[in-house]
Amino acid sequence: MRRRPSLAALILGAGLALCTPGRARAESHPQELGLGESYDLALRTSEQVQVAAGQRDLADTTYTQQLTLVAPTVAGTLSGRYQNNAKAQAVAGLPPGVGIQAPYQISALATITQPIFRRQIFDARRQAALGIDGAEQALVRAKQQLMFDVATIFIGVLEARTQVIIAQGAVQRAEQQVTAATDKQRAGAALLTAVLLAQIELNRAQVSVNTAEGALKQQQSMFERLIGVAPPSVLTLPPTPSQEALTRAMERAPNDRPDLRALHFATLQSRAVVSQLQSQILWPTLDVTFTGGYIVTALSSGSNDFRFPTYGVSGVLTIPLFQQGNEWVNVKLQKQRTYIAAYNESLLRRQVGDDVRQALALLETANKAIEIATAQQKTAQKNYELVSLQYKVGKALSLDVLTAQGAVFEAETNRAQSQYQRELATYQLLFAEGKIKL
Repeated sequence: MRRRPSLAALILGAGLALCTPGRARAESHPQELGLGESYDLALRTSEQVQVAAGQRDLADTTYTQQLTLVAPTVAGTLSGRYQNNAKAQAVAGLPPGVGIQAPYQISALATITQPIFRRQIFDARRQAALGIDGAEQALVRAKQQLMFDVATIFIGVLEARTQVIIAQGAVQRAEQQVTAATDKQRAGAALLTAVLLAQIELNRAQVSVNTAEGALKQQQSMFERLIGVAPPSVLTLPPTPSQEALTRAMERAPNDRPDLRALHFATLQSRAVVSQLQSQILWPTLDVTFTGGYIVTALSSGSNDFRFPTYGVSGVLTIPLFQQGNEWVNVKLQKQRTYIAAYNESLLRRQVGDDVRQALALLETANKAIEIATAQQKTAQKNYELVSLQYKVGKALSLDVLTAQGAVFEAETNRAQSQYQRELATYQLLFAEGKIKL
């Protein structure tokens, strides 16, 4: 009897090959796409990454805004005044009829105010700098989430394609069994029941093919929606990354998770805001003002104008004593926000540990499932071959052959699913640890 090709050969024949590590670009063949290339394509149109990048740019602008708090302010004023020329009546020292009010006055002044000391400025800068760090970590986590999503749908397409191949192999075996049963029934060596049972098994296999093809179309649709292109005929998946021991993974996960670091920066940022608000209570501020300009004024109608420049410097020391009481309320509100941020950070830290443990459990389960399915497939394949030979010589029933066919199909399905579940669990563990490569 002709030996069926192995599952690995079918996968290689379908173009589901493994490549070297890294994000090396596939050949220029338009029908081949690697995992790294798929991520690059998805990155161009990912709204979640674009939002995170926008938040990072917003944090940069906020920091720039804090730098301008000590920048000088420059103001220019031009003022003019005209009023009725009141006359003096018998005022000692003035001739009769002389005006005692200047009919007009024009002044042009420029003022430069330079803040010298404001304690809250330093806290504001620290808060803005922490905002940049947090936004950067949030952007990294958004990219990691996108990479995990791409890997998930990438593996989903590969698994669906493999399932179609397995189902088609089951159809081929069922068709051979129908042919063999029909020949034996015509020769009088088998009953019509054997033919009907073989036909039932063929219909069952055809249903499996139809179901697998429908699942494949759904995965391909999700692939195109996320990555922007339809999956080509060849999808190249890199080798499975090696994993660390549970203890080491648990130790490094809190340090490698960008979203946890972003939340930690948010907590520090909230504390900086508390310090900034407290710095506005009873802490003095000092400003220096430089003034220069030109003044034109007249003492009376018909008299000569006075024209003279003016300049000066002044310092202003302000001690805020009471600001309607809202300064204390603002500090209390910000402290409450800080407590909430710290609790959220603690909650996420626990969640990180749980995510890693669950991913490791899935990975260990998938590895054991592969071992079991591999042994199951070898046994089922050998049993099918023996039963088929016995059926040809009349030492086995058609029901035995059908049972052996079902066992092979189940074993191949279990092994393929276990292999791809291991791939997916590996990327899930990398994502949970915050070490998934971009």
